[in-house]
Amino acid sequence: MMSHGPVFPEDTVRGDVRHRDALRRDADAPDRPAQPEHDGAADLGRSAADSAFSVASVAPAASAELAHVAAHEQPAIPSTAAAGRPATQAPERPQPPPRTSTGALIARLVTAVVLMGSLVGAVFVALDWEPRVLPVRIVTIEGEMRGLSRESLQETIGGQITGGIVTQNLNALKDEVEGLPWIHRASVRRVWPDRLVFTVEEHEALARWGENGLVTAEGIVFRPRDGRLPAGLVRLSGADDFAPEVVERYLQWHPRLAELGLIIDALVRDARGDWSLQLLGGTELYLGTEDIGARFERLMAAYPQVESIGIPTRIDLRYSNGFAVRWLPTADSGVGADRVAAINHRERS
Repeated sequence: MMSHGPVFPEDTVRGDVRHRDALRRDADAPDRPAQPEHDGAADLGRSAADSAFSVASVAPAASAELAHVAAHEQPAIPSTAAAGRPATQAPERPQPPPRTSTGALIARLVTAVVLMGSLVGAVFVALDWEPRVLPVRIVTIEGEMRGLSRESLQETIGGQITGGIVTQNLNALKDEVEGLPWIHRASVRRVWPDRLVFTVEEHEALARWGENGLVTAEGIVFRPRDGRLPAGLVRLSGADDFAPEVVERYLQWHPRLAELGLIIDALVRDARGDWSLQLLGGTELYLGTEDIGARFERLMAAYPQVESIGIPTRIDLRYSNGFAVRWLPTADSGVGADRVAAINHRERS
C-alpha cells in the first residue's frame, strides 16, 4: 500500500485537539477564572469525553471569532444623536439642465409657425363667413325725431353695415350717425340674433343761423343736408366761431325786450364786431362794438319815452351818452323822418 503521510499515535492526535479547543475557549471567555491544574491521569480520564467534541461545537466558535474580527474591521461611525446634535446631510449638487438638440429646436419652431398660420387662417375664414351665417337683418331706431326722417337715417345706416352681428364695428356706425347734421348724440347695441338698436337724440334748433344753417341753445351750428329749415325761427347771424356768444346775447335780450312788447326778429354780429338787432315790425337797433351791455340798458330805460312820440324805425345807440332816433313820419304830425331826440354830439363808436 502507498503511504499518505506520517502516521501519529491516536493519543497524540487527541491531545493536540484538546489543546486547540482549550485555546479557543480561553479566547471566547477571557474573564473565566483559571482552572486548577490536574494531573495527567485526570486528563486521560476526560479524553474519552473530549474525543466526542464534534465539528458542530467548533463551528459556532469559529463563526463568533469571525464576527468578532469583522466587528473590529468596521469603521467607527460617530453617533450624532448621542452627542445631542441633529444629523446633517451634505448639500446636493444642482444638476445641469438637459441640453436640447438643434433638431428639437427646429421642430418646435416649425410647429409654432404652423399653429400660428392655422390660427390666422381660421380668423380670415371666420371674418369671411360670419356676415353670411349671422347677418344683420333688422335695424331699429329709438328716440324722438323731428328734423331727420327715420327712413333717411335707416338708409344711411344700411349703407355702412359691412359685417355680421358679431363682427360689425359698432363704433364706426355710431360715429357715422352722429356725423349727420340733425343728430346730437347716438348709441348702438346688439340684440341677438340679428338686430341692431340705435338710440338717437336730435339737435333742438333754437334759431336759424345765417342763410342755410341752424343753431342750438348751446351754440352748436349745423346745416341740414336737404336744406330744409323750420319756419318761424328767429334769425341769428355771424361767424360760426361766435355762435355761442350770439346765442347768449339773444337769450339775455329776448325776455327783456319782450317786457316792452318788442320781439327780436334778427340779431347780427358782423365781421367787424358790430352788433345790430331788427325787431318784429321793422325797427332797427344799432349797438356798435363797445359797451354793448350799457347801451342796451340805455335803450331799455328810454324806449317808453321814444315810443310815446311815435313809431321808431331806427335807433342808433352808438353814442357815448345818448342815441339818435328816426320815427316813422305821419301825415298829421308834421314831423319829418329825420327827427332826432336825446342826442349828445360825441364821437360814435
